[in-house]
Amino acid sequence: MRFMLRTILLISVLLVLPSPAAWADGGPCPDDPVAAANCADQTPPYYVVINRSVEHFNRPATGCRPIILKHPECTDCTSSRCDIDIQQEVCQYLPAAPGDTLYAMCCNCATNPNGDWMYRIYRLDGTGGCTMTQDWTPGLPPNTGVALPIPFVVGGLAVLGVGLVGAGLVIKRRTMP
Repeated sequence: MRFMLRTILLISVLLVLPSPAAWADGGPCPDDPVAAANCADQTPPYYVVINRSVEHFNRPATGCRPIILKHPECTDCTSSRCDIDIQQEVCQYLPAAPGDTLYAMCCNCATNPNGDWMYRIYRLDGTGGCTMTQDWTPGLPPNTGVALPIPFVVGGLAVLGVGLVGAGLVIKRRTMP
């Protein structure tokens, strides 16, 4: 019985180690899975995160899956280092109609090492241009969140599967003469 419990515990630990917790960004302004319950999964409006350490431009720009721009040097959203040319980097590539909205989100970690979200609002003109209509505002824009990454879902299912197999082995062992 002890051997089986040790084996189940070892397999569980080995499956949990490469799980999403190990793959998480872990940096300031972490994604909020709770907010994903009400995120916008259609455009417009469009959403873009301007200062992460990776770039994901091939995303739908929704509140659930925003475009992510690689500008890790931008730690103080209100400084001149964070004056990203949104029109050049994003607006001209969006299939927007005149009057559509774009929210540019920024993780501000200049005063708080954990980071505080801020956002700007841009009005798209439908020809690839955009104009800022509201400067940096604390918090997240409406209808934002995250889509759970595939590793998180797979890792959770793997842990659940190992737990069920372990429970089955324990029950089988107890019922055997």
